[in-house]
Amino acid sequence: MADNYPMRMLALSMALIRQRMRDDLGIAAMIENGALSLRVKKGALFGRSASDDFRGDLNRRILEAQEYLERAQFAVTDEALVEAYEATNGTGPDADALWKEIRHRGLID
Repeated sequence: MADNYPMRMLALSMALIRQRMRDDLGIAAMIENGALSLRVKKGALFGRSASDDFRGDLNRRILEAQEYLERAQFAVTDEALVEAYEATNGTGPDADALWKEIRHRGLID
């Protein structure tokens, strides 16, 4: 089997972006339900809430990640994903992210 480095890197990028998007979705849910709020001081004695600004930026980043993942999913085959995982020798944070992506695709139970 030929070494397809660019496709493995695309698979890794996709896995890492999906992992980051899950984190972002968790943060967005905490802001939405009030468990997390951001306050900043901007030249005043009392801070103002920055949660809405942060939530807007976060939602934009989530949408961009979803769009990228939809596009990349057509290019990254199941084989490329497995090859990228095998190239990590199953260790490290990259391997963890790729393993989650493999499970997400349903390639393993």
